[in-house]
Amino acid sequence: MSFIRKERETKRPIVRNCVCAFLVGGIICVIGQAISYFYMYFLTLPSKRQAIRRWRRWSLSMILTGLGVYDRIAQFAGAGSAVPVTGFGNAVISAAIEHRTEGFVLGVGSNMFKLAGSVILFGTFAAFVIALVKTIATQWGIVMLKGHRTWVFANKPAIIATAAVGGPFEANGRLAEDFDLLHEDLWLGEESYEKAHRVLMEEAAFQAMEKAGLEKENVQFLIAGDLINQMTPTSFAARTLGMPYLGVFGACSTSMEGLALSALLPTTAGQIIY
Repeated sequence: MSFIRKERETKRPIVRNCVCAFLVGGIICVIGQAISYFYMYFLTLPSKRQAIRRWRRWSLSMILTGLGVYDRIAQFAGAGSAVPVTGFGNAVISAAIEHRTEGFVLGVGSNMFKLAGSVILFGTFAAFVIALVKTIATQWGIVMLKGHRTWVFANKPAIIATAAVGGPFEANGRLAEDFDLLHEDLWLGEESYEKAHRVLMEEAAFQAMEKAGLEKENVQFLIAGDLINQMTPTSFAARTLGMPYLGVFGACSTSMEGLALSALLPTTAGQIIY
């Protein structure tokens, strides 16, 4: 079955897709930066009060989505149009357009944040937890701020185990030997990429726990995130693992944001936390 599926799978122009995503995503970010400079130098708006520029980009992406233009850009650019903040506006309006026939209340109102809702929820909650832990830790002298961007921990947090799980592309790459587990089937025997990604998350967690000598009952927190359908795979993996779950949605910053939050928790609690 795996062999047949692999034979029928359409070969994707990976290099072309990467170049398109890089160029379009870069152009979107350049336009956003140009808007920032416009507000700074022509409207004398301080850089710390430029939240309005983000709303301008969101509004522009929403208008283009409503006109059907942004979908064409997304088909060409792929992830390049989804990662910038404009992708957030596109996700909101796309859901609203899809359910507009069901009415403004039960259709548009109920489903507008169907895709983007989890980003808002987990983003707000994660920001609250980080701010709370940081405030308590600073007051207790556990975390000392050095400047405005550096944290110095009195109790040194440590990484006791790591695990990496991949698919056929990683298996054929130069770093294949660095993975703990590799799959030949791109779909991992599942029906969709989301389900396959969920399996990858679960296997990585179990591999890390095995290497650390821990059972899942001994793990107090699962801090993780992804960019597929607003963290759908990670959320389902957390349900399977049965651990208290803190979702982190920060695009490229997810890994570093997760490490920062993971380092703060055991330091603030004053005890060992896995």
